[in-house]
Amino acid sequence: MVLPNIIKDNYLRVVLAVTFALHTIITIIVLVHFLPRRESIVLHFDAYRGIDFVGGRIDLVGILLSAYIMLALNLLLADFLYARDRFFSYVLAFASLLLAMLFAVAMMIVYSIN
Repeated sequence: MVLPNIIKDNYLRVVLAVTFALHTIITIIVLVHFLPRRESIVLHFDAYRGIDFVGGRIDLVGILLSAYIMLALNLLLADFLYARDRFFSYVLAFASLLLAMLFAVAMMIVYSIN
C-alpha cells in the first residue's frame, strides 16, 4: 500500500488531498493558458526595475515540476515520520498546504502579468 500512515489518518488525508487538488487545479489553469503560447513568458516583475526574468514554456513547466517534487518529498517524509512522531507529520502536511497556497499565488501572479 502506498503511504499507509497518511491514508489511515483523517487529518493528513484531508490536508494532503486538498494540497494535491490545489496543485492540480493550478497546473491545469497554467498549462491551458500558457501551453499554446509561442512568445516569451514574464516570470518575474519588479516594481522598480520592471521585468526581471523572462522565460519560455519549459521554464514554467520546470517550476510546476519542482512544486510537485516538493509535495512528493513532504508526503514521503510525513509518512515516514508518522510512526515516530505524529506532530512532525502534521507540521509537514500543513507546510505542504502552505507551500501549495504560495505556489498558487505565484502562478496566478505570473498568469495576471502575462
